[in-house]
Amino acid sequence: MFSTFRQWLRPTNKLSRGNRRRNARRELLRLESLEGRHLLTVGLFEAHFDFGTSSSPVAAGYTPVPESVGYGAHGYGWLSGQVSSRDRAAGSALERDFNFTQHGTFAVDLPNGRYAVEAVFGDLGRYGHDQMGVFLEGGQVDNVSTAGGQVVRRQYEVDVADGQLTLQLQDLGGADANAVIEALDISMLEQSVPGLSINDVPQFEGDTGVQNQVFTVSLSHAVASDVSVSFAVESSTALAPDDFTAQTGVLTIPAGAASGTIVVQIKGDTIIEPNETYLVRLSNPQGAQLVDDLGVGTILNDDA
Repeated sequence: MFSTFRQWLRPTNKLSRGNRRRNARRELLRLESLEGRHLLTVGLFEAHFDFGTSSSPVAAGYTPVPESVGYGAHGYGWLSGQVSSRDRAAGSALERDFNFTQHGTFAVDLPNGRYAVEAVFGDLGRYGHDQMGVFLEGGQVDNVSTAGGQVVRRQYEVDVADGQLTLQLQDLGGADANAVIEALDISMLEQSVPGLSINDVPQFEGDTGVQNQVFTVSLSHAVASDVSVSFAVESSTALAPDDFTAQTGVLTIPAGAASGTIVVQIKGDTIIEPNETYLVRLSNPQGAQLVDDLGVGTILNDDA
């Protein structure tokens, strides 16, 4: 029932930094609302969708999904396929209406983790629907058939590792050519540990005084609790205190946020010299695992 966390391998030299950055793509969690329901809450994620027509009633606590709702900035909707809808005008607000498609994919943006997914299939009208293929995250989890006037509830569990849950419905043959869905309930069982990484920052030094060089420490996805990490600013070809101000500290990324910043002061001069570098090293993460633990600050010479 518990998800297996991805184990990140720490590279042994700087030549592997490019691969680390490509593999650690940012999975920035959208904090868009679902008709008043925020994707990220104080507790674990949950979302509830009522599929129907644009004019049919919506069950209490559910987000309406007419066939026209395509996936977009709001973070949910039909991602692909030709989708239609019907309202049988009898039965509960949740079961009387539905969306149907021969081959369509519905997507929801959410934090990575393991989820319980419950879906309602079928039709309170006189039509039966057979061999409805159900796929979660690209893998088939069910083949559902219903008789006329019948709706069924099916429950699944699935791991999400890319910041988006996909539910694909596909007609697998039989007498009826459509897959029919009334409702979808998604509840997080366990949230995966986010990856933590720091960027590289080049900046001109200036002639006098100090300049702030700002590093961004990013989470692969936001979580519902604080994340902290220790950092140390170290010399490389640039030396402290002549070129920059060395420091150590602890950065805390608040619950719900996807990043934090570390500010290093670099010192200006009028000396013609090569570009110089220093390091910002991360360690001892709490609530996350290190993906990229080393930021390189490059002090660019701007003296002619």
